[in-house]
Amino acid sequence: MSTLDILRKAQQQNERIAAHILDTHGHGDVNRLDANQREVYDEARKQANEAKAEADWLDSKEAREPDYKHDMTALPGQQKGQGVGIDGKPFGGQRGAKSYTKGVPEGAWSQPLPPDVKVMDILAEQGVTGAQASDDDICGALGVLVKSLSFPLDRKEVEHYARAIGETKDMATTGSAGALVPTVIAGYVIDLLRNRMVTSAAGLKTVPMSNKTVNVPRITGDVTPQWLNEGAALTLSDATLDSVQLVAKRLDAGTRVSMELEEDSDPVGIGQVVAQSMASAFASEVDRVVLRGSGTSPEPRGIRNQSGVTLYAPGTNGDVANWTVVLALFKALLGANVEPTATITSPNAAVALASLTETTNAYLQPPSVLTNYVNPLSLLRTTGAVPANLTKGTGTALTEVYMGDFRQALLGLRTQFTLQTARELYRATGQVGIFGRMRADVGVEHPAAFAVATFTGPV
Repeated sequence: MSTLDILRKAQQQNERIAAHILDTHGHGDVNRLDANQREVYDEARKQANEAKAEADWLDSKEAREPDYKHDMTALPGQQKGQGVGIDGKPFGGQRGAKSYTKGVPEGAWSQPLPPDVKVMDILAEQGVTGAQASDDDICGALGVLVKSLSFPLDRKEVEHYARAIGETKDMATTGSAGALVPTVIAGYVIDLLRNRMVTSAAGLKTVPMSNKTVNVPRITGDVTPQWLNEGAALTLSDATLDSVQLVAKRLDAGTRVSMELEEDSDPVGIGQVVAQSMASAFASEVDRVVLRGSGTSPEPRGIRNQSGVTLYAPGTNGDVANWTVVLALFKALLGANVEPTATITSPNAAVALASLTETTNAYLQPPSVLTNYVNPLSLLRTTGAVPANLTKGTGTALTEVYMGDFRQALLGLRTQFTLQTARELYRATGQVGIFGRMRADVGVEHPAAFAVATFTGPV
């Protein structure tokens, strides 16, 4: 499905939600809605309008003409060299000396992105300069930014990578103050992060957040259809409506590189090290909170701790990892009319299931209902983000098994992150600290789409 198709679908879905609220609760009059209904109605209308604006822009003839997106003749309120955003506002062009981000119009990433849609592709379709740059150029620009935070660089090298990603400001800013990286680099690292996440591969949707708080409307209870005789009146039934609120929370990660590596490496090399290190660190922690975040501030609330998720009741000392446990999860999901997209557990539990044997010592095959129906085991995924050292009673080395439709889980991501270096902190070991900061949150649209077996151990 193309980005344009996704936007049109999002527009239609939100228009239907708004129309349903207005007809069912307001009987066509918005002033008859109560406060909660009006909030969901307004949010649905806002999301529909934003999706329509983005889709119309992508579908327009002008959006495919470079002269339109980067017209050197400034429009009213537009600086020379700026592009025109989906909301008609200018972005890009010359910016202040302290700005490190290319302006993406507010609301440009307002709709959830499925795993197969890349942030870089969205940026390219929006006409963000540099979004089609090569990986080496993007990593080189990141390397220039990192190195420049510690010492002066060669001007020609800086200008080369700045041009490659369409960055018009001076990237060679020295000093250890934090730097908000350009949008193209942020998009590249976010895509690396998503590629490394097990939950993303299982179907988790990403909601890029243009504001600190984003509300995603959802229907929690459908209307009831009725069979009627000719001339009989329909008794209206109300759908239950609310929204998933995502509030960006701070997440930091850091890595260390030797001073010699930072000084002697070319920008591409140091950029690759930083991008991959940061993406891997963030991916592991984000996977953990998506699955089992506590919800105790500032940590987001993950699937395991969401109200409405089925928790398989363990024994006094935990349960043995066997097909009975997996079947219990599968039964709970089928009872909720959910077809799971994946099963996620720790490597220990996956090996324990694969090691089950019959009395003849032949490996025990999974029950046919698991392999012949939607086959959640064909999408069995493992991650170290699921602990394998839980205890219950006398049970030790216990873990968890997650099964569900992971398309019902949301990861809200602010579309920017900062980098900061610390040379003095690790001077005694001859290293430089590089710290990254991002902001994210987790939400679940349909908690009944998940079932979790807790305190499950090896055979």
